Amino acid sequence: MKAKIRTLVEAEEKVNYETRMAEKWKQDLEHMMSAIHNGGGDITKPYLTEAPYLVLVFSQPYGLDRETGEKIDHYYVAQSVGIAVGMFTAALHEASLCSLVSTPMGSESEVKQMLHRPVNEKLFCLMPVGHPASDATVPKRDPLRKPMEELMVVV
Repeated sequence: MKAKIRTLVEAEEKVNYETRMAEKWKQDLEHMMSAIHNGGGDITKPYLTEAPYLVLVFSQPYGLDRETGEKIDHYYVAQSVGIAVGMFTAALHEASLCSLVSTPMGSESEVKQMLHRPVNEKLFCLMPVGHPASDATVPKRDPLRKPMEELMVVV
């Protein structure tokens, strides 16, 4: 199943880079993405199959009443799921595991169908989980992040 998901996600990301993403977006992120995608060439996501576990996080933008099938609105879904992913990531780190939160842009509905997920769920992110590879690195970020003084106000 992981191999099928990887193939699908890589194919969709190729389409994203070729037709969906603006040139400015690609230029702005080129320095980071080239470290991930074999020097900027092929789009490869080996971590999706190499990690022992692949966690798929789904959100529920709305619920479904079991008796009537009517939609039940859920509020602050992205915020709630984002916080849950952050807490899960912290728990993994505490357990000496690591993950890479990956957004499967463009492949959400196909992955959802592949896994027979209900209509009211949306694929939020993919999280390969395991121990870091012995040669794991973090892509260099240029320009560096803003200093805290520009981001934080102490009251």
